[in-house]
Amino acid sequence: STKAPLVSPALVNPTINGIAQSGYSGFKNLLINGGFNIWQRGNGSFGSGTYCADRWLVTGSAPNVDRDVSIERLVLSSASSTYCGIQQRIEGGQNLSGKEVTISFLKSTSIATSSGYITIRPKKISDGTSLGTSISMTFDNSIGSGSVALTATMPTFTHSPFDIMIEVIISLTSATAEACNTSFSNIQLEEGSVATPFEQRPYGLELSLCQRYYEVQDTPTMGLSNYNSWANESQGRIPWKVAKRVPPTVSGYTVHNGNLIASGFGVYSAYFAMNWTSGNSASISGYLLADAEIY
Repeated sequence: STKAPLVSPALVNPTINGIAQSGYSGFKNLLINGGFNIWQRGNGSFGSGTYCADRWLVTGSAPNVDRDVSIERLVLSSASSTYCGIQQRIEGGQNLSGKEVTISFLKSTSIATSSGYITIRPKKISDGTSLGTSISMTFDNSIGSGSVALTATMPTFTHSPFDIMIEVIISLTSATAEACNTSFSNIQLEEGSVATPFEQRPYGLELSLCQRYYEVQDTPTMGLSNYNSWANESQGRIPWKVAKRVPPTVSGYTVHNGNLIASGFGVYSAYFAMNWTSGNSASISGYLLADAEIY
């Protein structure tokens, strides 16, 4: 087999069956998990500054996000808020400079707010600096169900393609703090001036796209091999299901029968080294929660 070339972790852009794993991947829908059927972090509730459905970040004052499992949609609500929303940061997007884009989705509102807003803007991944003028559009958020489709022209921007993201924000606003409740589904951002039918990708493919940014290793109980018996030490490596965008932050695991003396988390795997306190091995168990999201 042919080995992958050595590259900087920050530039890793893996493929699955030849399909690129970045947000701007050649699919019609530039958003990942716009159908809200991937929720690796659980079903809610989620507050401001946290990721909820995979790839979607909660924003605003006193928001709550929950999963409606009956029809796979995201419910955005608040008991009292002037601004709450969800956003996705699409990795890449340099090809959208100066192009027309259309965003479309389904929404169902039970408690209305004054306005619904959509903001789309190019930014640097490294520091969040804007790369051009933001697009700002409004949509009707009155009580009831319906579809939304809006078209705008992206600003012209240029920057290193590995440090560009397109930030997409859908928010509910009001002049004074008040309650709100709106459900969203089938969110799609595509190039062009026409809203086409929502792109339904296979579940396994959509999950793999999400796992570039966040992955749960389900109860990976692993005995680590003895590599230094005179020092009672063990080591082992756990490969990720999908290579990560950057070396992830990892939590959720427990060390058994030993002490952790070294660990390392790369874009392809997690490494552990431990010394055991009894017997002839130590182990890792629980969940490996690997977070390589864009914050």
